Amino acid sequence: MKTINICSVLALLTLCGCTIPQYRQPFGPQSALLKFPDHKNTLNQTIEFNAFTHANCEPGPDDGQLAFFNIFRKQPEPVRVESGKRLYIRQTYTRAGTGSNFVSCMSMASFIPEAGKEYALSTHYVVEQSGHLIPTLYSVGCEMDIVDATSGMEVATYEALPACVAPKK
Repeated sequence: MKTINICSVLALLTLCGCTIPQYRQPFGPQSALLKFPDHKNTLNQTIEFNAFTHANCEPGPDDGQLAFFNIFRKQPEPVRVESGKRLYIRQTYTRAGTGSNFVSCMSMASFIPEAGKEYALSTHYVVEQSGHLIPTLYSVGCEMDIVDATSGMEVATYEALPACVAPKK
């Protein structure tokens, strides 16, 4: 009898972008614009950005996927976000592979967008390898910054947080 590895199922869901509904964008002068980092699409990598109104990822009516990209989905368009309210953004990075070549990590940050402003997400991935003859991955980390898209400076209300996993319904 064949068994299905739960990690394989989660990776497949991440690859297809089927995890949570789309974020509902507000429109009008009371919104801000959020841009995503340039991403060199490769066959085995996916990156997903999700928005939450609570730090514990408790689902809210307007929460959802901000952006998702991989080899099939190119650079996402910027999205409008509500201003004046703290927004929690979780990034999930996955690099498909077998054994030690499979990489997955999450990071989370929050900020309070200001009406009419433009913001940009900046992401960093740290993968360390052993010094053996055949390198093995042993440490992976994701980091995310939120900067003012005009000045490039970190947003004053920015907070890096431990990544949450969406609670069970």
